Amino acid sequence: MSTVKLKTKLRKQGAGVYALATDFDGGRVYVGESIDLYTRFKDHSSQLSRGAHHNSELQHLYDLGANFTFTVLREQWYDYNKPKTHIKPQLLFWESFYIIKYKDVAINKDNLYSRAKNMESIVHGQLQYHLNPTKLALVKKYLSQQVPSSN
Repeated sequence: MSTVKLKTKLRKQGAGVYALATDFDGGRVYVGESIDLYTRFKDHSSQLSRGAHHNSELQHLYDLGANFTFTVLREQWYDYNKPKTHIKPQLLFWESFYIIKYKDVAINKDNLYSRAKNMESIVHGQLQYHLNPTKLALVKKYLSQQVPSSN
């Protein structure tokens, strides 16, 4: 019987980027982001056990007997008094970062070039206030090395 276990203790109302990882079939990982990691963990567990997960590959691995571990890759602080929408660009940026980082084993690596371009637009948009020029240069260098061209 497949399971989804917590590797990291979750805080209620904690936001961040997470991985659902398994050693099954050579090792695979699903990367996601959420404003509420605790609820997201419960949602994944429930959907997988009911056979109703939105990611068919993840569901297929679960149905074959894969056990998953829910791990927080990056916790993201945000002001709970502000609208939750102000944190979404940061979460999307770091979700894309980790999908690209784990591209060889990622389940949800739909279009790496689009993700890289999305990361750049987020950096030049809202995140430009959070990344200094040195970090921005590192992000661009990383993206150019990790992501195939669109041609």
